[in-house]
Amino acid sequence: MHADAHQSQNMECPRCGQLLGVMADEAERRGETRGTCSECGLDVEWRRLRTEGVAPAWFVEARCSPRSIVRRAFGTLARTARPFRFWASLDLALPISVRGLVAFIALLCLPLLGRSASLALAAFLAPRGGDARWLRNGMGIAECRPLFPSGFMASAVLGMLVAALTPLVMFLLPVSLRRARVRPRHFVRMLALGLVMPLAVLVITLTATQSLQSLGLVFPQDPNYHLHLLGEFRDPYYPFVVLCFSGLLGTIWAVAAASRYLRLPNARAVGMCCGAISTLSAAVALVLF
Repeated sequence: MHADAHQSQNMECPRCGQLLGVMADEAERRGETRGTCSECGLDVEWRRLRTEGVAPAWFVEARCSPRSIVRRAFGTLARTARPFRFWASLDLALPISVRGLVAFIALLCLPLLGRSASLALAAFLAPRGGDARWLRNGMGIAECRPLFPSGFMASAVLGMLVAALTPLVMFLLPVSLRRARVRPRHFVRMLALGLVMPLAVLVITLTATQSLQSLGLVFPQDPNYHLHLLGEFRDPYYPFVVLCFSGLLGTIWAVAAASRYLRLPNARAVGMCCGAISTLSAAVALVLF
């Protein structure tokens, strides 16, 4: 009996951390199986408060053998392609696993490391003669033309920042911090797993770049193209297309997390505001700088 009373005292709301043990005991004595958190308004099933959240077997934060963490990281990455279903399968009461999140972030960094290594190898093996990959800037200094032009890379990096920072805009909205009182661990999980969005922007943008180059649709307009901010993409509309695409991906991720995982009121409006604010801020920065 004493153990049950102690367990009831430690029963917390999975979203805000409010102690709900006394409320749950009184509600269950009245025969009620569900209730609402008095602090954040989350609809709670009293029975589930007595047990810790159970992670799916494929989730990187699941309490399984460390030897399978790489396989679970790949499984988590594959399922992020369907963000609404992905977030709906995660329980708010699930304790955060730092080791699992670190493994997932390390997996996302592998393509970036491979990309950096390929660029370094291409620069090292590039001929020093009159190859077309070498151009001279306005000061007569020879420079190596990268595998992808700087304009494409600048747009990709800017798009990656928009996709990564879109969920952070949620901190500016009172519905997420004041009314819902979301615990910091939920934001940590959402942001760490959301790093898959910048990776998707990078892969898709560079794939489109390579396709356009192979079709001959873009080419240097002058020998000093690398001195311009947009590089080969002298058309200013391209970066804005990348920004809108990145903002759309970030908005989808924010809406899915807010509605299926955090279960915020007006989750769709919250996600759309996050995407709009981050995209417009990046567009203004692009115009000004």
